Amino acid sequence: MRIPVQRPLPPGEILKAEFIQPLRLIQEDVADATGMSRPRINGIINEGREVTIDSSIRLGLFFGVPPDFFRMLQLRHDLWGALNDPEKTQDYKKIKPVRKPAGNQNGG
Repeated sequence: MRIPVQRPLPPGEILKAEFIQPLRLIQEDVADATGMSRPRINGIINEGREVTIDSSIRLGLFFGVPPDFFRMLQLRHDLWGALNDPEKTQDYKKIKPVRKPAGNQNGG
């Protein structure tokens, strides 16, 4: 997975702009259809909650996209945030890749 240079849109923003609004739905419709609570849907849309695996499956089934679609949006968003966090990047720079022993060419 390549990490984009620009911050990816939050999954809740994509959920709202690309799915809920074009279908003229309201959060209550999505909550009722997916069995999720209204505060859970609202939290995802307003970036107060992350998209869990369960949420991704439910949203995927309802909107007809793969079950990992919304979770992968969350993962990309989280990875970008971590890789662009000044405190964490200083720690990441200290990590050196492991070198394979010369006799272990086939991974086994």
